[in-house]
Amino acid sequence: MALPTTEELKGVIVDILTRARDEGRLSELTVRIVLRDLATHYGIEQDVFQSKTYKPFIKATVYATVVRQSFSVSVGCQA
Repeated sequence: MALPTTEELKGVIVDILTRARDEGRLSELTVRIVLRDLATHYGIEQDVFQSKTYKPFIKATVYATVVRQSFSVSVGCQA
């Protein structure tokens, strides 16, 4: 299987985080859990996503998505 592009990874990461938020598990999620879920999703070893090629991107995407989702929820509650 070919390795995923960053755009493909971003979509799956957003899906993982959105599902966790909807299930009330977002506060339990760690980057390590996201890495594990990505490896499971793509059927490849988790070590692939621990590499310098992927991990910084994954970590940044997780944090940016959580901040964006938290902001969206906060703004939505104020309306």
